[in-house]
Amino acid sequence: MGRFIEELIVENETYQTSDSVLEGWTKHFEDLAKKSNYQNFDQNYLKAVEDETEIILKICKDNYSHEKVSIQELKNAVKKLNTNKAMDYYGITAENFIYASETLLEYLQLLINTSFTVLNGCGSERSFLEWRIAERQLQIKTYSSNSWFIDLKKICGKYDIIEIEQYLDKPLTKIEWKRFITKKIHKYWEGAIKTKMKGYSTLGYLKCEYDIGRIYPLLKTSSANISEIKKLSISTKLATGTYILKSNKAEYSNYATNPMCRLCNKADETIEHFILLCETKSQIGTSLIVKILHEGVYITTIVTTKVNDQVGSWGTADVMDYTIDVNKYNLDLSGITSLVFELKRCGRAHVLLSSSDVRNSAKPLYEFDIGNKDYSTYIIYRSDDSLDPESRNYVNFLTPNIYDCTVYLPFWISWAEGEIKLGLELSLVKTCWDI
Repeated sequence: MGRFIEELIVENETYQTSDSVLEGWTKHFEDLAKKSNYQNFDQNYLKAVEDETEIILKICKDNYSHEKVSIQELKNAVKKLNTNKAMDYYGITAENFIYASETLLEYLQLLINTSFTVLNGCGSERSFLEWRIAERQLQIKTYSSNSWFIDLKKICGKYDIIEIEQYLDKPLTKIEWKRFITKKIHKYWEGAIKTKMKGYSTLGYLKCEYDIGRIYPLLKTSSANISEIKKLSISTKLATGTYILKSNKAEYSNYATNPMCRLCNKADETIEHFILLCETKSQIGTSLIVKILHEGVYITTIVTTKVNDQVGSWGTADVMDYTIDVNKYNLDLSGITSLVFELKRCGRAHVLLSSSDVRNSAKPLYEFDIGNKDYSTYIIYRSDDSLDPESRNYVNFLTPNIYDCTVYLPFWISWAEGEIKLGLELSLVKTCWDI
């Protein structure tokens, strides 16, 4: 086109080169699909056209009924579309229809026919009959009514969308409505699923967390390989106690089925034997169990401590006398290199690591002073109980919003590979000096 047009002016902007002329035409046709507020437009002419359009529509509705559009008619129309044209206001081109599947044409057919038969003349203006019907139905009809509007009102009530009449006066845009509805539906089902999860005994060993749009950690896989995906079903059933083992089958059949493990033939195939004790799987299983035991133990015991004065390893020589020893809970912590624990507090919390089995304060120790009054956390090392300056050292770092008075927050500490680490949930808060 640039070969025949030497100069093109679009909205006071001049296009002269071959490429720029094409750019100008593209902008011109794209703007045709958009609403504009052109000051010099003939408003009288616009009103006359709108009045004529309204009269024509009324004549058509009064004298004719819509004949439904067929798929074949749509196919014929699509074949006649010109290609390589500018996209419309929504970014759609003729190519989107030409190369789309027949499913798109079916939706388009439904949209066109519905627009003519149901939505013709419907709008958000109070003068429209449909608007007045909707207002009357929503205000007068009770919940026992069979009205379509009441069914809609019930659905909205389920998702905490109340007083839907307000959207007649102040309708949302398509994008706003979609976001609003999506948010409400996600909130409802997320709460409902989390509540129901607590009532299932099979989920007792899983964290009752459900975020719409995120894959539950147990169901994640590192690849799309079909064999890896099949393993998810087995691991999920094992974690929830619903995997049917030979011992279960024997019990269900009044021991008509042999409960013996098919791998080793030395014991009944129980969940403990299958995961931990089977000798055939011992080479794989043992290495994994050792890794689990040495990486950490999760302490579920609730511990509450309270002292009258400020106590800490920095200024209290016999600090171990004020601690609660986790060994009293019959936990074997020998050989582990990390701990996971939860804290609910309104102020500071202290966690001490010591090699002494009898809480001897003279032995070397580390202390985590979490969430001090200035929102700092301290990791303190003390070699003995002398409180001499050369016998102790510390690092501190800012940790705002690291505690909560109302809920338990998960923390972890690690002393593996010569480093002291403190973490909140899955995040690393601080790495300290080498041990």
